[in-house]
Amino acid sequence: MIGFFRFLKGYLRIRVWGYSPERFMNLCCNHDILLWDIEKCADGSYNMNISLSGYFQIRPFVRKTGTKVAVLNKFGLPFFIPHIKLHSFFLAGIVGTFLFLFWTTGYIWKIEMTGNDKILTEDLMEFLEEQDIKIGSKKNIVQVEDLEKALRTEFPNITWTSVQVEGTKLWIQIKENDKIFTAEEKTEEVSDLVASKDGIVSSIITRNGVPMVKAGDEVKAGDILVSGQVPIYNDAGEIISYQLYAADADVYLECSYRFQATMPISYILHEYTGKEYKSLYLKLFDKEIAFPDYSDKENCDITQDRKQLEALEQWFLPFFYGVDKYTEYNPVKAKYSKEEVARHLNEEINTFIRSLEEKGVQFIEKDVKIEKGNLQWRATADFLVIEKTGETAPIKSEETDEEDERQD
Repeated sequence: MIGFFRFLKGYLRIRVWGYSPERFMNLCCNHDILLWDIEKCADGSYNMNISLSGYFQIRPFVRKTGTKVAVLNKFGLPFFIPHIKLHSFFLAGIVGTFLFLFWTTGYIWKIEMTGNDKILTEDLMEFLEEQDIKIGSKKNIVQVEDLEKALRTEFPNITWTSVQVEGTKLWIQIKENDKIFTAEEKTEEVSDLVASKDGIVSSIITRNGVPMVKAGDEVKAGDILVSGQVPIYNDAGEIISYQLYAADADVYLECSYRFQATMPISYILHEYTGKEYKSLYLKLFDKEIAFPDYSDKENCDITQDRKQLEALEQWFLPFFYGVDKYTEYNPVKAKYSKEEVARHLNEEINTFIRSLEEKGVQFIEKDVKIEKGNLQWRATADFLVIEKTGETAPIKSEETDEEDERQD
């Protein structure tokens, strides 16, 4: 604390030498002039600290003792203030920077999402904007528990979510439901099982209800495969009523698929000239600047390398920077070779096949044709497959049927 007050008042480091420096120090003590950190040098002189006010009182003692005094160094606020005045703009810049950084800590400048494999990040960001949460929003509007509940309500596929505000970053962790719902899942409501598309019944295994078709039957979309109405007979073999169930069965259809894909005959080849241009990119809030600005250059491939400024861990600022590279090329019209066409179209067909195989579809036959038109290549693939079918439909009761017949 004593050192702090000495700093406020200011003090000097001085050297005293001459006829009688010891007497000089005694006179200072007798007149309540404080000296401290006194050191004796090899040449007989003394180094010591003296207060700024005390320094202006020692002139008579210097003459009386025949000594000499030299200032070695200056310390304290009185010597620091003039230096600050000379660099006032620099100081104002430092203060303004700290005030700006302090102000930015109250806002969200980065939103990060993890765990969303099936739900698109764009859909989640759109939902957040509907909740008035976006880049630049105040952190105090984010109610963590309410936002977690809203996410689970809006996206039923989300089984667990965690929302955290760390620094200036909003971090949303999501866990999706990995269970794949299929037609074989039972429903508690009474229903019929109907065909979802046209085909020939390959096999049928009924668990609940009355089968209306057998292997080899041809069915149309919407035809009843298994009825949820199970008849109850009397002793005479007559139907006296029906017991209603949720129809359930494994029904496999032999059906066909057709897939078509196209690609242009010619394309624009980028023949690079070897010239490259680099532009420094800066963005503060919504204001963007690039210098030099090559955005109006034609026939250039653009590579962007941009980053967000992070002052401390999880403390992101609304400042983006990076380098945009422009690679110049000459557009040259070229045509795809037959090998390139076959490779590209076959890859699209294989992607379609994999998507069906993931759903349990079994392929029996495949017929692929690739034809060349005036402007594009066309691939047509016809498949004969066996796939599981069946979707629930409301039961139309026998009483309703009889009423319809009477009306007719």
